[in-house]
Amino acid sequence: MRVDFSTLLVDMKRVKTFLSLPEWERFVEKDDDGKWNYPLVVAVALKDEKYTITSYCWFSHVRADLRDGLLAAARSLRSGNLAESGRDAPNYFGIKRVRGLAKQAAVKEAIAQMRAIREGMKAVDTAGTLGS
Repeated sequence: MRVDFSTLLVDMKRVKTFLSLPEWERFVEKDDDGKWNYPLVVAVALKDEKYTITSYCWFSHVRADLRDGLLAAARSLRSGNLAESGRDAPNYFGIKRVRGLAKQAAVKEAIAQMRAIREGMKAVDTAGTLGS
């Protein structure tokens, strides 16, 4: 994974790891104390020796002027098998979820989801609109 994402941000919990990229910090408005949450995440969860890979937007610290562009880009990336849920906006928007993966398949899926988000978010410019 570090071959494709040399500046990968990793936040490991007990059974879930959250992955993001520093380049996505451009979407963030930090709290007064400088804290913020990753705006785009690929989460890797392990349960019963099977992995679930989920990509999503977390809007709690997204700049207000970029929110609509980020949401539009996320909607264009959303997998058809991930229906709208009660966790959707205002703070959470699921993009893709794949369950029941073995370790090697999970690594490939996490890389694929990171690549898709990175490419899809390149279109969101600093004016908060989808560029060409």
